[in-house]
Amino acid sequence: MQSANTAVMGDHLTATPLTGRQVQRAYALVSLMHPHVTAKQWTDYARKYARVPRQRGGLIGLSDRRGYVHAIFCYAVDRASLEGCRLLRLSQLILAQLPGRSLVAALTSSAEHLAAAFACEEISIQMPTATLTASTRVTAQITLEATGFRPAGIKMVRRPMNAVVPAAEQGEGQRHGSGDVP
Repeated sequence: MQSANTAVMGDHLTATPLTGRQVQRAYALVSLMHPHVTAKQWTDYARKYARVPRQRGGLIGLSDRRGYVHAIFCYAVDRASLEGCRLLRLSQLILAQLPGRSLVAALTSSAEHLAAAFACEEISIQMPTATLTASTRVTAQITLEATGFRPAGIKMVRRPMNAVVPAAEQGEGQRHGSGDVP
């Protein structure tokens, strides 16, 4: 039986809130994309999202039948416009590199499920550029555009000039300003 917090994506992947053991399993994927993030930092980050009321936001993992996490994203339900339109915003996206479009299709299906659950009128997916390979970005963009998504803006990010760079990131110039995982 499927719980209210779980969405099955086709025959392969299941979307569930990341808590407990799944947080630890997801760390393997996080560490591949963000090698400077420690297991403790990841656990603290996930714990923060576990305290957010489900109708306001959360941390979701897309897992296969064996329990391996192939994608992670945060979601938030926002009022995006002056008219009060409810927006489902997906961010902090981490995707494993799998062949084909099934992972992005599962992400899209999960977003549709969440949008319906929270009566959202729009869905926004923030695609990171620093952590996805070029081929994964292209596949994701093509798949998202095929399901009705369109580019809607450009996000520019950088650290303040006087920001203290964490020791774990020193010497990793490409990590600066990625903003993907704290």
